[in-house]
Amino acid sequence: LKQAAISISKLFVNSYLNSFGLAVSAVVGIVGKIGNISILVSDAFNTAGSSMIGQNMGAQKYDRVLKIMASILILVIPIYGLMTAAMFLFPEPIYSIFSTDPEVIKIAMQYLPIWLLVFISFAFRAPMNAFINGSGNYALNFAVAILDAIVFRIGLCLLFGVVMGHGYM
Repeated sequence: LKQAAISISKLFVNSYLNSFGLAVSAVVGIVGKIGNISILVSDAFNTAGSSMIGQNMGAQKYDRVLKIMASILILVIPIYGLMTAAMFLFPEPIYSIFSTDPEVIKIAMQYLPIWLLVFISFAFRAPMNAFINGSGNYALNFAVAILDAIVFRIGLCLLFGVVMGHGYM
C-alpha cells in the first residue's frame, strides 16, 4: 500500500508536469535521474542504519540509537554538501549529460535553488528513515508514506502549481 500510494502520487505529479510540454517533461526526467542517483546515498545509510537501530532497540540499548542516527547524519552531510556544490558550480555540464536542448537547460537551471532543499532533505531523510524502519513501527512508517504521497506530493503540487499559480515550478 505504501509503495502504491507513492507510485500513484508520482504518476499524478508527472501527469500534471507533462501538461507543460516537452521541455518541462524532459527536465522532469533529468531531475528524476539526478534525484535517483542522490537518493541512493540516503537509501544505503537508511538500510544500514535501520539494521543497527533495530538490533539496539531489540537489546534495549536506546542510547546507541541516537548515536547511530547522529553518525548517519555526520556521514551524509558532507556527501550531500558535495552534491550541492557540484550542482551549483557545474549545473550546465551536469544537465548537458542528459540533454543539450537549450530550452531544456534553461528550464533545468530554474530548478537549482530547489536542489538545495532536495539535498538537505535527503541528508535528514537517511537517519529519520533508519529510525522509523529500525523501530519496527509499521504504523508510523505507513503514515509517513501516506503523508509523503498524498499530502506532500499531491497536496503541494496542487497548492503551489494550481492554487498559487506557480505552474511547473
